[in-house]
Amino acid sequence: MAHEKSRRRGGFTLTELLVALLIFSLISAASAVIISAALRISASSARSSEADLLADTINVTLRDILTDSSVEKPGGDPVFVSQKYSGFKMSLRCAGGRLEAVFFVTDSPQDDETAPLFSEASYGGFEVAEFSLEYADGFFNASYTLADPETGFSRQYELSVAGECPFRTHY
Repeated sequence: MAHEKSRRRGGFTLTELLVALLIFSLISAASAVIISAALRISASSARSSEADLLADTINVTLRDILTDSSVEKPGGDPVFVSQKYSGFKMSLRCAGGRLEAVFFVTDSPQDDETAPLFSEASYGGFEVAEFSLEYADGFFNASYTLADPETGFSRQYELSVAGECPFRTHY
């Protein structure tokens, strides 16, 4: 009888403790997987939003530069004259993952001056790749890819801008 009394007052059995630990381990592992996936999705979403914000900034800048421009060289990469920017002859290009304006000071390519369109901090780790700007039928058509070398994120963007002033083409 004394043996039965001590058994009733006892705590958990070893089997019950092991089952509880197994259940706790399974719940912990599932929680870790869910939290890890949520963090990856959150980081991916944040990077995507940052790319869209940079693309909006690039598009507004390109639209501002190109809206009142006339084309001087319509084939291939256009050389254009921007009415907003003191009538400078210029083109746009991508160099080292960054967009820059090329100002034609004279007709000699050695005298060209370049200027970045954005500060280095504006890119936020992104690089501009596959940038192209063409002129056809009264429209500047830009296409570029924003890529993040660290995460492998990449997205293509396009922009079409019609000029407000009559385009003067010179061949």
